[in-house]
Amino acid sequence: MKTDYTEEQKRRVDEAYMKVAKRINELAPDDSKVEQSLPPIDKAVLLDILHELELGCLTLMPDYARGLACAATLYQRLGDNVKALALMERACQVDTQSAGIALAASQAADDVNDLDKALYYAREAVNREPDQPDILVAYAMKLLDAGRDEEASKVLDKAILIGQNHPVSQDILLAFVAAIYKERERPPLEDFPSSDFSDN
Repeated sequence: MKTDYTEEQKRRVDEAYMKVAKRINELAPDDSKVEQSLPPIDKAVLLDILHELELGCLTLMPDYARGLACAATLYQRLGDNVKALALMERACQVDTQSAGIALAASQAADDVNDLDKALYYAREAVNREPDQPDILVAYAMKLLDAGRDEEASKVLDKAILIGQNHPVSQDILLAFVAAIYKERERPPLEDFPSSDFSDN
């Protein structure tokens, strides 16, 4: 059961998290989100950051979703993918709105070769943000990994249609198109009138 915290407790945990985030961003300045990937970092540094995160955030607020997701990423970098998945699943249960955390849980499941969970969390990300082309594409790729090409193609078709009105990278989306349509003729770009999918 999720615990109720005072505003002061939340403020303290948020401040502790931001200090950790700052340390990570100094090590990985090109990453826009600390929950995402990190470049190679010395193990001792990772352990020290993890200790600071656990002491300043998760000890005080064990169901702090951002902290759980960040800890999961650190454990991934330390090579403990099982622990990383467990933490990311907890984060996903605590934060029932974030599609990003759900996608991260899907990736964590991939890292331990649990395709069922990878599919489950990718689908959960779609449920949370059903009109985001990049999330639909990520789900389609999980379906493709599972050999469910027909379902993947339908999901990608939806991503393409929605993508006409979203700032989706043409090169990235078309790379997925090529992958998923490898067994059937890919519809020509002119079928999609958006300027996002045509040469200017």
